[in-house]
Amino acid sequence: MKIIGFSAGVIGHKTNVDRMVKAIMEETGHETEFVKLTDLDFSTCKGCVQLCATPGVCRLEDAISFLS
Repeated sequence: MKIIGFSAGVIGHKTNVDRMVKAIMEETGHETEFVKLTDLDFSTCKGCVQLCATPGVCRLEDAISFLS
């Protein structure tokens, strides 16, 4: 099992939230990946229902695409 931890703090890197998320992930004993959302380049929903409705997944290709 792989644990993915997210932080969205905009202050910078190595914030208290970043350290807390990483500490919790380390305690699980599983493989982990830390994602700082402010480092990713992604956009909000464009409302392109014709593309997303059938698969039920956003089809825009950006830095968030790895989650689907």
